[in-house]
Amino acid sequence: MANLQLLFSLNNYYSTLTKSEKKFADFIMNVSNSEELYYESLSSMAKKSGVGEATIVRCLRHLGYNSFA
Repeated sequence: MANLQLLFSLNNYYSTLTKSEKKFADFIMNVSNSEELYYESLSSMAKKSGVGEATIVRCLRHLGYNSFA
């Protein structure tokens, strides 16, 4: 399971996310092996979730994170 704080934030802010950000959020919330996410690059996550890298960065900033790393 993905980081619990991230999942909590995604659930709380889901209704305020853009369509693309929701697509990324759905990917994170439905990933079967979240341990793999810790080792994924931004570009790899973008490809797997079907959104652009900028969308991921914007989504994480929307949730209060300062960076992807």
